[in-house]
Amino acid sequence: MSEQVNPTPPPLKRPKKWAFALIVTLLFFSVLEGAAWFIERQAYLGTFSPQNTPQDILYIDKGDGRPHLRPGAQLSGSRFEIHINSLGFRGPDLVQPRTDQTRRIWFVGGSTTFDIYAPTDRETWPARVGESLQAAWPDRKVEVINAGVPGEVLRGNREDFESFFAQVGPDILVIHAGPNDLRSAAMHVTGLEPDPEPRLVERLAFFRVLSRKLRLQHIPSSWKGREIETHFWDRMDKDLRDFVGSARKKRMTVLLATHAHRAEDAATGRQAAWQVAESSRLLKMDGESVIAAYARYNEMVRQVAADLQVPLVDLRSVIPPEEGLFGDHTHFSPSGSARVAAAVAATIQTLK
Repeated sequence: MSEQVNPTPPPLKRPKKWAFALIVTLLFFSVLEGAAWFIERQAYLGTFSPQNTPQDILYIDKGDGRPHLRPGAQLSGSRFEIHINSLGFRGPDLVQPRTDQTRRIWFVGGSTTFDIYAPTDRETWPARVGESLQAAWPDRKVEVINAGVPGEVLRGNREDFESFFAQVGPDILVIHAGPNDLRSAAMHVTGLEPDPEPRLVERLAFFRVLSRKLRLQHIPSSWKGREIETHFWDRMDKDLRDFVGSARKKRMTVLLATHAHRAEDAATGRQAAWQVAESSRLLKMDGESVIAAYARYNEMVRQVAADLQVPLVDLRSVIPPEEGLFGDHTHFSPSGSARVAAAVAATIQTLK
């Protein structure tokens, strides 16, 4: 009987090198994308989901097309803590009832007044102004109303002011508006190309985070060399003068502030694009046009202050366009907020 020989089993096939490399690469980019996704959602706005966005938490729709902060809303993250009071503004509720020694200061504007890079409500520049004045006026009770609402224009600021004036009874009004009015005016132009459709790579959180770091963006040809039309400048000028006039009729002290920003007036080309960054997309202008629009707005504020004999804090002149003072082109970093607060508080102390 012949001995049966078992056939030698075939050697195990090793995975091809290219397949292994592909798997490792996909895993690497998956981890990278997950980390970027986490950074986007944690670093600025805390935990939320696609069904529960920061807009859902912070904003309430009143059906008038204006941005309104949700009274009582709270938003916590690894770097930020935001509380919205019962009036619908950032910061604590006012002490009721007020006394003869109370001094209330109403600040208006958009996200730069709201102070989106301030880690806490107390570190916003309006709150810092309040602390400085409280130290300077120990015999008074100083309270701050930070009525800066991200996305709001001056007309909306005034509507809030008029609505709450009798209830709050502010003594001083600080008007620090501009970017949202510029954006609103810049949108109403014929022949303007819409935002480019996001490419596939732009849908990745990793690419978005990297783009913000490197300030990468595409500028359509119709955005270049644009100017805001004259009648919009006339409207902004009138809105500002009317707001000052209304507050004065209420026997309030009014203070105007120009807008500081990160870009240098003489910047051009790539330097201007780098310094302006996200404002190009918001205003649909190239870097030089954005810088020119801000310069014209600030000159308008200076002229209104001179014509109406209103105290002016020329933040554009006293806050240098340095990287460390801004979180982005328009919004202050905590260091920038401290400088803004010092300049505003010093001016208020000179008022009667």
